[in-house]
Amino acid sequence: MKNTKLIILLSQPLTRFNSRRFGLNSNSKNFVKEFWYLLPLINFKLSQRYKAKEYRSINHRNIKVINSYFDLFKKIKNLKKGFYFLNWSTIFKFNLLLELTLKSKGGIKISRFFSHIPFKTNKLRTIKNIIIIDLKFFFSKLLSSIINFPINILRNILTVKPNYIFLESNYQLENLSNKEKKKAFFINSFDYSEYLRINKKLNKKKDLIFIDSEIENSYESQVLKLDRKYFDKKKYWNTMYNIFLLFEKKYKKKFKIAGHFRRSIKSKPINRKFYFDQTPNLIKDAKIVIAHNSTTALWSVLFNKPLILVNFENFNYLDVTNDDEFEWYKKELNLKMIKIDLNYNFKIKNNFFHKILNIDKNKYENFKNNYIKNKYANKSDLDGWRTMVSKLKKIN
Repeated sequence: MKNTKLIILLSQPLTRFNSRRFGLNSNSKNFVKEFWYLLPLINFKLSQRYKAKEYRSINHRNIKVINSYFDLFKKIKNLKKGFYFLNWSTIFKFNLLLELTLKSKGGIKISRFFSHIPFKTNKLRTIKNIIIIDLKFFFSKLLSSIINFPINILRNILTVKPNYIFLESNYQLENLSNKEKKKAFFINSFDYSEYLRINKKLNKKKDLIFIDSEIENSYESQVLKLDRKYFDKKKYWNTMYNIFLLFEKKYKKKFKIAGHFRRSIKSKPINRKFYFDQTPNLIKDAKIVIAHNSTTALWSVLFNKPLILVNFENFNYLDVTNDDEFEWYKKELNLKMIKIDLNYNFKIKNNFFHKILNIDKNKYENFKNNYIKNKYANKSDLDGWRTMVSKLKKIN
């Protein structure tokens, strides 16, 4: 029986954590997953940086590093009809052309939606935030939107539609058309599978955990070359340190930092211990979790942990929809939130710690069922990739 190939287009490095998330070692007979790593074509300098051991990137025979357009041309030329492709490199500037080329070579497009936060944007507040940030920036965005309007319409017409769609949550199904629902399948999310895998172990620890976002030097800001002149790394970490001290004084414990999966192990900007590639286990053993608006906070919900949000007003300079996302989390889960102003100052009310260890169980359960799990969630399925592949093999 011939091997069926699934090509996964990626722009972010396959670090130790991402290799699990993307199922690098999830194998199936007669089915081969091949990862085309496109970051060198998008930002060569950044791709070279991630080669260093400190970033924990994985070398594997199924990871194909595309260093040049000639490399890409050769990979496409050698393809045989009947392969699948999944595009998680939408920031690649020739993304649409690449998809059309893969389709013309006999490729079958599939989509897989990871757990995501469906917060609604307050357009008036977004416009206000842009104006506050920079009036010149506002007019440039407005002009760009006007110019790109007909281009976006054309792009939507030409975009390759997926033949099959794989969903992780009930919410994702609600946003599909009736036509799309007929070609959709449910699988376990990586977050839920990881939860099932480690939840069997006894939880004896009660740690204070901070989920690091590497906000001061994130992959996204480097790839998109975002202006960071309004964000002060030193003041940010000093503020977080002061917040840690308040909790540490009350609970007589030091914070453990769940280092971001793309942070260098040499980058430890605060005098606290960093733990890399262990986020789910750290959250499982937590007494309290502090986070920004990272999707890794979803594990706090799965493990029923008290989650405290910390929102910096300066984050709006990095993403003008930032406040909307924080407010959505806060409302959906009934969370406490610490707000930091533009001068990196904050105030905590006298009753802030009152019932801080309590969670809203109804909201947590609703959140799990709507945004993390689905109605067909399988507790024995610890690998959504295998489920996805088995579906594709039956179709093929």
